[in-house]
Amino acid sequence: MCGWLYFSDAARTQQQGGHTTNCQGVVLDWGIKAGYSTYIVQGCGGGPGPV
Repeated sequence: MCGWLYFSDAARTQQQGGHTTNCQGVVLDWGIKAGYSTYIVQGCGGGPGPV
């Protein structure tokens, strides 16, 4: 899975939205996409991940 998670606070403890793509290529787009953002990359195993 990779994509953006959005938080309402600078400490990034209150998640409020996201736009991510899972290992099957399904896009999940939900919540409020504003505030403090963090890009995440979580490997799915079985193959090389993004560089």
